[in-house]
Formats: sequence, structure tokens, C-alpha cells
Amino acid sequence: MPLINSLIEKMKIDKILILGLIFIFLFSISVNAVDTDDWMICAKYPNLDVLCGEDNVTLPEKPPVDFIISGAEYRGVVKEKSASITAIYDLEVLKDGWVEIPLLSSDVAIANAKLDGKRISLLTKNGKHELITNEIGKHKLEIDFLVKVYSDVDSNNLKFNIPRTSVSKVWFEIPKTNISVSIASSFSAEITESNGKTYASAVLTSTDLLSMRWSRKIEIPEPEILEPRIYAEVFTLMSIGEGIINGDTTVQYSIVQAGTAHFTVSLPTDVDVLDVTGSRLKDWRVKEDKGRKILDVYLSSEIKGTYQLSVKYEKTLQGTSAVSEIPRIQILGVEREKGYIGIEARTNVEITVTDVSGANRIDVKELPYPIVSRTKRPILLAYKYLKHPYTIILDIKKHEEIPVLSAVIDSASFITLVVGDGKSITKGTYYVKNNRKQFLELDLPPNSRVWSTFVSGGPVKPAKSKKGTILIPLSKSMGGESRVSFPVEIVYITEMPGMGYLGTSDFVLPRVDIPISRADLILYLPEEHDFLRFDGNMKEVKERRHYIPEIPAPTALGGAPSNAMLESQVKEVEEFRGAVQKAAEKGVLPVQVSVPQQGKVYRFSKLMVTEDQRPWVQTIYINSEIYSWFNLIVFLAVLITVLKAMKRLTMVVNIWDWIGRKKSLIILIVILAFIAKYTLPSTFNSALIAAVIALLLGSVYLGYKKISRMGRARRGRRSTESRLKEEIMNEK
Repeated sequence: MPLINSLIEKMKIDKILILGLIFIFLFSISVNAVDTDDWMICAKYPNLDVLCGEDNVTLPEKPPVDFIISGAEYRGVVKEKSASITAIYDLEVLKDGWVEIPLLSSDVAIANAKLDGKRISLLTKNGKHELITNEIGKHKLEIDFLVKVYSDVDSNNLKFNIPRTSVSKVWFEIPKTNISVSIASSFSAEITESNGKTYASAVLTSTDLLSMRWSRKIEIPEPEILEPRIYAEVFTLMSIGEGIINGDTTVQYSIVQAGTAHFTVSLPTDVDVLDVTGSRLKDWRVKEDKGRKILDVYLSSEIKGTYQLSVKYEKTLQGTSAVSEIPRIQILGVEREKGYIGIEARTNVEITVTDVSGANRIDVKELPYPIVSRTKRPILLAYKYLKHPYTIILDIKKHEEIPVLSAVIDSASFITLVVGDGKSITKGTYYVKNNRKQFLELDLPPNSRVWSTFVSGGPVKPAKSKKGTILIPLSKSMGGESRVSFPVEIVYITEMPGMGYLGTSDFVLPRVDIPISRADLILYLPEEHDFLRFDGNMKEVKERRHYIPEIPAPTALGGAPSNAMLESQVKEVEEFRGAVQKAAEKGVLPVQVSVPQQGKVYRFSKLMVTEDQRPWVQTIYINSEIYSWFNLIVFLAVLITVLKAMKRLTMVVNIWDWIGRKKSLIILIVILAFIAKYTLPSTFNSALIAAVIALLLGSVYLGYKKISRMGRARRGRRSTESRLKEEIMNEK
């Protein structure tokens, strides 16, 4: 057994050695197959794409271009009519197989070509010299060729097409000196001269044309340092005020030949410079020199061309009325100066010219725009001057001023509600144009109390003057000279005597210290009264009466206002007044108050209410029930009277004789009717209706009576005829 086991173990070792030798032999064969080009591994596989997929072997991609020219260098020697040039290209062929590489244009003469030191031939195709090769990799190509040199009157040049590369260097030798060389599409150009020759080198941008031009240098003399030549045009507006002359001068400079950063202006010594403005202005200073003030203006940098400088100044006069020369402004350091002067009056001064020399008077319409555009006031005098000195002396007279309105009320509207117990609530809105007035002063009617005041929609605190008038603070109107009016609102209550059965009532509006162009009043009067006539300085606007109830009120049967409705109306106003009185406190801003609009509506208007006038309206009233009974009595009386009169007319033989006898009575009736029409219009209407009805009834009665009389006459004639016939028959 031990022998057998040892033999088996030896056989296992021999098997392992044999397997190792076989593995080493096969591995050596595989290594030689990879390293040797003549070996190839062939395998059958159903899908080669899977074998060469993303997870296995990636096949090489086709290059995007066939070749690359990474750099080029051109070195040439210029001769009289041609140039000998050597081009050196760094190539890299990427495509497997034959590749055509276009190089130079066909208008150059190829002398020699070498690829990697070996002579080659180039192909001429499509106007290009081309290199044909099938060798992949990097190469160096050298080409010797000739280019024609073109000459004209004062320069020479050469040019030819080249392949576009990322880097192209040129170097030329020109057998001349004192020449100017320019190479198109180049930078970092260097031009040097040595041994009677000129050498030019440069780096080209990515271009497909090499062009070089050279010509004899032209000596440019050093520029002569020129002094600036300055011309000035002056536009001056003189504003004459009370004891002062304000000047506003604009100088329009024209600067040629050279720039400047300094301007000088001369002014009289009695003139104070207020302000100097202009672009690039750095500083300005005033000094006195030889009886004049010199204004030096400094800019931050030199300027050439046109420049505008503005100077504002003033001259103080001895008084509001004086004889004075206008300030004469002179521009120093200029070749020529001309100017225009416009003179205006800022206040109510009278300006008279006493003496003029060196300046010509022109029409105001001839003044240039820079003067006219600076003022909205009328320009009184205009002058033009072409040189210095000039003199314009004015006689200035100040006249006494007349006070004018600083505020005016364009319109005022009032709404007044009157209740039966005599109380009235009025809301007045004044549309005010104010320049500088501080308060609107109102003299309210007697027994009146203010409830609220608003200005421009905002609450304000009213004050009370020593005279007992109400002062409402005003704001200033906006909009410049054409000011816009703003509303001033006041609501107040007035204690008045109650209305009885018959009487008169006065409705008085506040008196203000500003004239009113137009005042309008809407008057709401109690329903239980009729108002026979209106008097006062406000004219009634004839419109149809209508009702604008805010709160629905119950009415009695038949549509007439009931006592319950009237009591409800009075109660509402009392509650409204009580609420406002509880809210009214000193020093607290008022609340907005709306006046109830309910009752019989009447409208009144007045044009031009002066400060000493108070708009007012007076009415004659009567209880509506009494007035209704009175109108009924008048109606019946007129009806009966006219009927009786028509009955009597039937017994009158001559109507005109009857009218002559009753002439005084008829005139009296006409006068009474005329008075009733304007004092008792409702009564007049009742009487007129009664008269018309009576006339219609009388006419019907007279017609009926006439027809009856005619019928009786016909019957009488018939009976008479029949009786005569009977008598004749009896006689026969």
C-alpha cells in the first residue's frame, strides 16, 4: 500500500508539470501573434456589433478633415520685377489614402518643391498648386517660387494667394532704403535697414492673401504749434426791475486751429457776477483790472469747435427810478465779436432810451431764438452791435402800483335745506384761485354755527377773527400762471323764525372777502307751504320743480304730504344736527357732512358778487291747505262771475256800447289779473282755468239758446203760413 500511494503521488506531480509546459507554450504563441503584423486571429461570432460595443472595443472614428496646415513661413527677396520666395509649411495628413492639399495660386511660378527633404512635383488644378500624397503623419514642405512685382508711379507691390493657416510669418528683403513698407492683415511688423537694404517681417492674421506694398518715404514736417482762433456771438437779455438790472448773457464760441481751456470776459465794475455755467466748467474767478472786472473761466480740458457759456449778473441802481447805462459785456481774446440785446420790463416800470451809440436798433422779431426763448414777457427794445464800444442809456421810471386781486372765486354753489321749525342747513362750495392769500374770510348769516370746513378735499380747522367772521386757511393754486381752482367747502346751520300760515322768509348766504364770478343756490323748502313770490339780489332760474328725496318718507292718501311725514323730516334733521354737534370739538379736524336734499326745489343764480355784497333771497309763503281753499274759492268766484257776465251779454243789444260803459271795470279786472299772475301764479292759473271753463259753458249755453230761438221762429213761420193758407181756402 505505501508503494502504490507513492506511485500515485509521483504521477500527479508529472501531470501538473506537463500541463504547465503546455500553458507556457500556448502563451508564447499568443504574444508573438499580437506583436507580429503577419498574425491574425479569426473568430466566428453571430453579432460583431455586440463584440465591438460600448462595453467592449471602440472602433476608431473618421477624422473630420483630411489634413492640417499648422504653420507657414514665407521668406523672400525682392528684385526689380519679381520676388524670389521660399514657403515652408508644417503639414499633418490625417486621412488614409491619397489626399489633395491646395497651396499657392497658379499665378506664381514654382521653381522647386520638397517634401521631408525629397523633391516632389505639384499638381496644378482649379487655379491652385496642389500637393498629392498618401503618407499619413506630419511632414515639412518647402516650395521655391517666383512672384511678379507690380509698379506704379510712386509705389511697388506684390500679392498672391496663400493657404489659410493659424500662424503665418513673413520676412522680405528689399534692395532699397528710405522706404515705407506696409503688409496687409499683419501685426507686430518690424522694418529695419542695413547695408543699403530694407528688411520687413511680420505675423499675418488668418488670411488667404499676402499683399505687401512699399514706396519711398515722404518726410512729414513737424506740425507747427498754432494758437487758437476764437470767434464769439453774444446773446443778452436785460431785465429791468425795481432798482435793479438783471443780465443773462449766452456766449456762443467758435474755436478753430487749436483748442483752448480758458475764456475771458470783461464787465463793468458796478456789475456783480451771480453765476457762470457751461459744459466741462472747472472754475471761474472775478478780478478787477484797469477799471473793469475780468471774469476768467477755466475748463477741465481743451475744447475745439463750438462752446456755449452762460453768465448771469446784476447791476444795482440808485433808486427805483433812475437814468442808467445797461451793462456792456465784452469778450476778450477773440478775433471777432457780434451780439444781440433784448430789453424787457419785469415790473411796472416805464423804459425810455435816452442815448444810443455803437449799436443799431432792430425789430424785436429779428432777435435770435436764444434770447426770445428765455422769457415769457414781452421784449420792449432790441439792439444789435458788431464791435466795441457801444452805449445804451435808459431812463427808468417806476410808477405807483395799484392793488389787484390775489385771489378770486370762479364759482360758488350753495345747497340749503329749510325745515318747518325754521332751522336751515347750508353747504357752500367755493372754487378758489389763490396766489398768496392766507385765509378766506366769511361773514355768516346771523345765528349761524359752523359744522365742517374742507379745503381741496381735506379737513381744515377754521378760526374766528375779532370781528366775529370765520377764517378758513387757504392753499396755493397749482399750475403756474394759469392757476387751477380748488374747492373750499363749509357746512353751517342757521336758526331762523318758523314758518306760520302766511308771511315772508329771508334766506341769506355768507359774505366773503373775495369777489365771486357766479353764485348758484339750490333751495329745498318745506312741502307744507306754497311759495308765492321770490325777491332778492339772486335771480330765480326757471326750471320745473322736482323732488330729490334722500330718505323715503310716507305720504297720506291722495298724495298730499302728511303731518307724520313732516314730523319725520324734522326729526331726521334734528338727529343729524345732534350727531354733528356731538362730534364737534375745538382743535379736532371736522368730519365730512352731507346736507339732506328733500323738499320743494328752487334754483337761483347771481353773476358777479363783490366783497361788500351778500347774496340773499326773500319769499312770500302761505300754508298749502289754506292756499288750496283760497284757490278753490277764486276758481268758483271767477266761474260764476264769467257765467253771469255771459248771461247779461245776451240781453245787450250793442256789445260795444256795453264795453264802453263798463270800461273802468274791465281795466280793473285786467290789472288784477296781471298782478295775480306775478304774485299769485297758482291763483291766477285757477282763475284762468275757471274763466276758460265758464266761457266754454257760456258759449254752449248761448249756442243752445240761439238754436232754440231759431227753432221757435221756424215753427212760428210755419204756423203763420198754414193759417194764411187756411184763410185763403176758406175765402175760396
